[in-house]
Amino acid sequence: MPIPNEGGHRGGSPRPIQARAVRTDTAQRDMAQARTPLAQRPVFIADRTGETANDPLSLIDGTPRFSLEKIAINLENPFLEAEFPPACPWEGVSRLEEPVSGHRPGSSSVSDLRDAFRDAVKACIGEADVVAVMYSGGLDSTSVLVTAAEICRAEGRRLLAIVWNLDDQYGVPTGQLAHRQLKAMEVPCELKVMPVDWRSLPEPGWSPAGIRIDYYTRLHRAMVDLVAAEGAEVLLTGVGGDEVLAAWQFMTPDLVAARRWRDLRGYQLGFVKGDTVVELMAEVVSGGARALPPERSFDLYAAFAFGRQLRPLPSPVVTDRFRPVVEAAARRWRRARFERFAADRQTWSQASLWDSIYPLAYAAHPAGVPIYEASPFLEPSFIRYALGLPIADRFRYSKAPPYHWYKPLHFRLLPESYLAVAPTYKQSYSHIFREYELDMLPDDGLVSVDLGLVRPLDKRDLDRIHPRLPAALRNVEQWIRGALAFGAEPC
Repeated sequence: MPIPNEGGHRGGSPRPIQARAVRTDTAQRDMAQARTPLAQRPVFIADRTGETANDPLSLIDGTPRFSLEKIAINLENPFLEAEFPPACPWEGVSRLEEPVSGHRPGSSSVSDLRDAFRDAVKACIGEADVVAVMYSGGLDSTSVLVTAAEICRAEGRRLLAIVWNLDDQYGVPTGQLAHRQLKAMEVPCELKVMPVDWRSLPEPGWSPAGIRIDYYTRLHRAMVDLVAAEGAEVLLTGVGGDEVLAAWQFMTPDLVAARRWRDLRGYQLGFVKGDTVVELMAEVVSGGARALPPERSFDLYAAFAFGRQLRPLPSPVVTDRFRPVVEAAARRWRRARFERFAADRQTWSQASLWDSIYPLAYAAHPAGVPIYEASPFLEPSFIRYALGLPIADRFRYSKAPPYHWYKPLHFRLLPESYLAVAPTYKQSYSHIFREYELDMLPDDGLVSVDLGLVRPLDKRDLDRIHPRLPAALRNVEQWIRGALAFGAEPC
């Protein structure tokens, strides 16, 4: 029973599309750099020449053109449900995506976890004298904060804990929880609690680095502005903590092989309590999957693991022109995923872990923001280490709240004083998220409709089709408008 990450994990009438004079290449690039410096820099590659760069515009000759086909892909399943990072939208340019060459499970020792994570945090901090951590009080961000505090205290660096003061599903303000936790753990840092009146906040500037993957874009900009004003040079997050360290699906064979009978009972009890009969059946089937040919094993794995992703949306979002494009992209993704599955001889539990990490790790944070943003959990060296941990060590049945059963590795990174103030449930902000995304997407006049990319749907219809769709389309709208204002052309 996988535990999702702590994140949410993402005015005025629009102007009509108008032809614009095309600026020279140099002027265009200067304008882009002035608006949003590419401090968070994914690496891009030119499809034709193989040349790589941190700025995608440097790989484009002449007038930049953005691909509506690339943009369409993430507005439909399987990519929307799976929250794949949006592709690089520029024609002829792609994001360079290179997974780590992971160790086989069992090649890393749990006893090295703290040292490996500390090394990852240090790598993310680099030479920064002022460090900020996005903090929610959950296990992921707390692991980052307490480890960063050890490093900053030892090396004389200043540390900030930044909290978005959202109320969770039980009405508990995150700022109140964070204050209580920091007091109990005696973490030496400066706590900054941000108000969350997003209606009064500006949107972030446009960036040529691509469409944003996050959803609370105004809150993110306010956080970046705050930490930059405080002199921070790096913003650490807990993104990917669950994906890299938590228990995931299909662990039954691993628990049996390790003779962890008590943990096996608790692991399967979790499926029973969650009334997830199909997932419990999948656990049983996974035990015999190793004897199957790779093609048959992967087909069964995909049916159980990707059931929601592969299910078509209730109504199509993109226009008929782009539906074959999405379907072809889905076939390519499935084929590439099978090739990795077969080449690495992945068991279902190893495949589930891999699919929780990738493609998230390629672009987990918004690109093009004016401060370096990173998660130690997604540092390549730590991913490599975590992939080598014994699968069975990711679950521990105990008298603790069931939420903690799936995160025993996290608790190895946390002080004992945290136990008394740790959340006993998965924090959720879905009620706030729905309000936010419906606020942010305009009611009409969408440029993506004018360009023939998406069908003319009311934002409440979009919400009914998929709860993340209004936010995803809003990010597409913001980027396309910025690209057109920049002088780029759709293709």
